[in-house]
Amino acid sequence: FQKRITGIMESKTETTFSTPTITPEETAKLEDFKKKVEELWTASFTQYDSNKEYFTNNDTLYRFACGHDFKLDVAIEKWKGWVEWYNTYRPDLIREDEETIKKQAETGKMFWHCVDKQGRPILYYRMRYHQKNLGTVDELIRFFVYTIEKGCKIADENGSRRIVVIYDRTGFNKKNYDESSMNSMKKVVPILQDYYPERLQAFFVIGANWFYRMMYDVVKTFVSNKTIKKVVTVGDMKELLTYISKENLSVEYGGMSDPQQVGSKTKLKILSLSKNYGDDVVQSDSEDERQMKKIADKMFSEAGIKKPDYDNIY
Repeated sequence: FQKRITGIMESKTETTFSTPTITPEETAKLEDFKKKVEELWTASFTQYDSNKEYFTNNDTLYRFACGHDFKLDVAIEKWKGWVEWYNTYRPDLIREDEETIKKQAETGKMFWHCVDKQGRPILYYRMRYHQKNLGTVDELIRFFVYTIEKGCKIADENGSRRIVVIYDRTGFNKKNYDESSMNSMKKVVPILQDYYPERLQAFFVIGANWFYRMMYDVVKTFVSNKTIKKVVTVGDMKELLTYISKENLSVEYGGMSDPQQVGSKTKLKILSLSKNYGDDVVQSDSEDERQMKKIADKMFSEAGIKKPDYDNIY
């Protein structure tokens, strides 16, 4: 077990992000965690023996232990909850030809394309292609889970174990916003944090305008500190080239790779983004801005957070 965990750590030493080291104390806790999982499996989960390796392999146990700071009581409960959820929800059986999945995928708002410099799959999430009222909260959650499950499978197959996300908010305005988005986010985040721990390497944000900064204050109320530390606001598109080679980065973001030429089944809308992106997405003193402020006011009210001083947020 120690040898396998060391291998995981060594395979990530080239990353620009800090990589946690495993101490002798944590190694001992991992061994203890493995024994407790084995006991719990024998007592409660033998009906899933055909998939036991998937639920109890060393990589999985490391992620659950590390994701919960090696607090074994917490890690055990989260792992148990994941096994029960997985075998009830069955994310592995969600198909791309389901109508729920197809209608979301066809918008082109979210797709996997190539890998970063350490081989981690890249998820592009382009908010301007989100279509209001296209699906219910449960349908949006199903699409999110299908998408993440697909990326994790790629990461496991190529040995990178983790994923990166490019979250692009350029062009997002009130026509893209619907209440189901925030409601689904409140339900999706716990699923990702509890059932996919230590899967996210980095979350790059492009187009972080004033509305994003306000929304982020709300989102932070239900996102863990571990996840928050992985959020990187991109100020210049060239910054992405620190983590992703030009050959693998989408042409839309200054790279050379065209998603439409590498097997994408969805015809994607590809734009050439300007170097200035962010606060110009919603013009100041415009009707669009006033409507977005009303939306923001409602979000802060529902989250129980004091409304910010808009004049100081730009």
